[in-house]
Amino acid sequence: MSSEIIYKENRITSRDENIFVKSDKGRAVIRASPKPKFLSFPRFIFIIRSVFLPEGFPDSVHGDYIPYQIWDTVQAFASTILGILTTHSILIGVGVGESTATPLAATIAWILKDGAGMIGRILFAWWNGSRLDAQCKKWRILALRLDSLNEDRLAILLDNYTRHQSIVGVEECNKRESLLLFQKPFKQFCGCEIKMGVTLSPILQRKTTSLDYIIKLRSHFRNKRYMIVPDVENRRIYVGLNENVEPSDVLEAFFHSYRCGIEITSADCGKNEEINETISRIIDNKSSVDFKSWHKLLRASDWKQEINLLPVGEWRARWDL
Repeated sequence: MSSEIIYKENRITSRDENIFVKSDKGRAVIRASPKPKFLSFPRFIFIIRSVFLPEGFPDSVHGDYIPYQIWDTVQAFASTILGILTTHSILIGVGVGESTATPLAATIAWILKDGAGMIGRILFAWWNGSRLDAQCKKWRILALRLDSLNEDRLAILLDNYTRHQSIVGVEECNKRESLLLFQKPFKQFCGCEIKMGVTLSPILQRKTTSLDYIIKLRSHFRNKRYMIVPDVENRRIYVGLNENVEPSDVLEAFFHSYRCGIEITSADCGKNEEINETISRIIDNKSSVDFKSWHKLLRASDWKQEINLLPVGEWRARWDL
């Protein structure tokens, strides 16, 4: 097997790592690292950590987080026991059934109801907790005027800039922001879903993905902290992020991906060779120059750029190997 590494990625919250190398025939990209087992013990530990611990733990929390959580758990457990005993006494006091088994059964049913609610809240926080701030208008807060960039607001800004070469104001953008859940704003505006900071494994391992195509993309983005790999067939744009990526790099990656999405949607590509040719032309366009003009307008507006609430995955990669 060839040892020339084409692309290397790892998940920042676990030990998952994917290494892609040139095949022996030199025509394709193959996976060199073993595929992780779905039900392995490390995978089980990772799932438990992702459910019960904050994203990025332990680097994302203060040093006293664990001692605080230990005592908070003890307090919550004691409070729950006290609540159980109180509930049992109240049910007996109000004369629920007989004075033997029925109050106990009612207490257990009450506990199961509360327990199911707690488990539901935990699962919901795991499933969508990191996106509540990014999409707070969709969940609860309709009237606030938010000046941070999330996926919906950024898509509106890029669409308006593409059409009118101007930046939408904060108030106007908040009025136009969708309140419907599970929408894909970039797919609505540019025709492609943008997946930022995710593994490129689905497209790198595809038989139709040629080595020359990946090498050209890698060469083009060698001096960038992001690498765009479009999936024309499924109308998705995968973006690999470098380990040292900054918020401004994420904005540029979204800007470049948005432009790629528009070009891909409007292009009439049939064969894989035509698709690769079109993509090569797209990535060689003047998106970097356009981004500087757009970013200059953004900095002069009321929008915050230092931090953002954009959906970025936990995979980081290297392709300048």
